[in-house]
Amino acid sequence: MLRQLRIWRVCLALCACLAATGCSSIDSLNQFPLAEPETERLSGSMPIPLAEWQWKDSTVQWGVMPLFSVRNYYNVPLDRKTQFDVPFFAPPAILATLARRIPPQTKPGEGKTGLQVYVIYPIYRHESSGPMSRTMLLPLYYNVGDTTDDGSRWRHWALFPLYFGGNSDAHGPYHAVIPLGGVFKNLFARDKIRFVLFPLYSHVTTGERESYNFLWPFINYTSGGGRDRWYVWPIIGRMKRQNNPPRWYFLWPFFWYTEKPEDGERDTRGSALFPLWGWQKRGAVTTHNVVWPLYSHAYNEKTKRSDYVAPWPLVRIGNGEDYYRRQVWPFFGYLDDKHVHRHYVLWPIYQRELRETDRRRMSGHCFLIIYRSIHNKWEDANGAGRSDYENVLWPIWYYKRDGIGNTYFKLLNLRYTPDPQGWDRFLTPFWRVFEHETRAGAPDSINNPWRSTRALWSAFRYDRTDDDSSLRVFPLFTSERKKGEFTEFSTLLGMFGFADKPGKRTYKILFIPWTVDREDSR
Repeated sequence: MLRQLRIWRVCLALCACLAATGCSSIDSLNQFPLAEPETERLSGSMPIPLAEWQWKDSTVQWGVMPLFSVRNYYNVPLDRKTQFDVPFFAPPAILATLARRIPPQTKPGEGKTGLQVYVIYPIYRHESSGPMSRTMLLPLYYNVGDTTDDGSRWRHWALFPLYFGGNSDAHGPYHAVIPLGGVFKNLFARDKIRFVLFPLYSHVTTGERESYNFLWPFINYTSGGGRDRWYVWPIIGRMKRQNNPPRWYFLWPFFWYTEKPEDGERDTRGSALFPLWGWQKRGAVTTHNVVWPLYSHAYNEKTKRSDYVAPWPLVRIGNGEDYYRRQVWPFFGYLDDKHVHRHYVLWPIYQRELRETDRRRMSGHCFLIIYRSIHNKWEDANGAGRSDYENVLWPIWYYKRDGIGNTYFKLLNLRYTPDPQGWDRFLTPFWRVFEHETRAGAPDSINNPWRSTRALWSAFRYDRTDDDSSLRVFPLFTSERKKGEFTEFSTLLGMFGFADKPGKRTYKILFIPWTVDREDSR
């Protein structure tokens, strides 16, 4: 019995080897993922859903969702800045943010190379670009650093939450054991943080400013760097910032008092007996509060704008030059500013916003928060007109067109805000029943526009350019065409099929491949 079991294992191993040999009959698959793509846009897919590899836009991506995903960047600048906007339709209590990426236009050969490796996101993440690298194993470990050269190397690592260590390019190495003691350097927006039995004692250095804490956050003394402060919270405290008069509080937050400014200090004054009464003057703006939030009034002497709120946030009335505001929340609200026009009716049923500048215009609509449409128009650096458009009906669909003509559409959009680098990449393939994507070819590029249609968890997938195409209907068949001719065909996960290479053709019958020579012109 044991002998028969061993024979069956050997047979299964041989079959697996033959199948693997047959699957690697295409040059791109032989080289993947080690070879750098020769063109900016190539595309392919694995023969099963939820497993894919792609070459497009100087990016190679392969993986099996939701287990792991690997992405290589070639000649793409990774230091692109992400613009974060608080959308006009976001509920005030949530303050959700949308990340809008505007990738810079680069030519082949420019930019950097990079690598992303995600395993069971967000548990394990590794990202690197040139000398920069970051590795995270949540919630226990992270390691991030820059090894540009010996003179500016820095690195931070941690075994959270007990041990922290690293090397600061400006202040040298450091180590810390929580809560016993140690030092942090160039972390938490501070140059140095020394502590012993935290929160019993800590010493914080930021530039020329020194801060001492005892039983943080109750007792503090700070001096230097344009700031002098001491307090025994919440009993009494005094703070003086550079060019500002001293400010006192007693029994925080009930009583505040700002001293009269001296020569050279900012015109800042005020006092408050919270919540009964308070007033404050900062530059041209004077604010009065009476039994807050029942009544408050703010007036700007410079812009001649006046705002009355009674009570906050239900009723608001504003007037001034190029400024008009009326609000009875949640029934209606209207704002007309120099560059912003916004109104809503029965919030959050309907909201609309228009923002205009000399070179940019944004208009948006939102119904019941679940539907939104945003249209942006602007001029690029060359003065050419650009526009993008986003349309979402959550959780039914999502559509996006960017400023260079790329489009993306999907059915079933369970995530309200997109996260293309994280959750969308790993989890949405499970509930995405249909998606369509197009990538526009640059006018001076050798690449053709790329289009892809995927349905039923990518069991059906059709990719094409002006010259080439590939089709997959899992598990029935896959095929590829190049310049109008079939170059590959397989059925039943590669049980039968053929694949062409220059000068030869590989056939497969019952997963067993054999190769014959052929003329290159055929």
